[in-house]
Amino acid sequence: MNIYMLEPIDKNHKIWQSSKMKNTIIVRAENPDKARRIVQLEYWFGEDIPVPTDEFLGCPWLQEEYVSCTIIENSKYDEKGDTGILDELSC
Repeated sequence: MNIYMLEPIDKNHKIWQSSKMKNTIIVRAENPDKARRIVQLEYWFGEDIPVPTDEFLGCPWLQEEYVSCTIIENSKYDEKGDTGILDELSC
């Protein structure tokens, strides 16, 4: 397993209205897509936010333009273990 850091890019964007969390999240997962999905399941309200043009913004945790997802090398977190959220950083 890898350790990923998911970090919001623009916490002031309206897409964050659909998330219970805007902080940096540390996740143990097999790949970046699974890391994003783990965070989505934990923090997203599960509803798309309509915008005036009737478009839907969706979940910010799944979208690269709103959240970066990088592998943390040589971290303090153990790579062995179950998938899941390891830490919530208030950066």
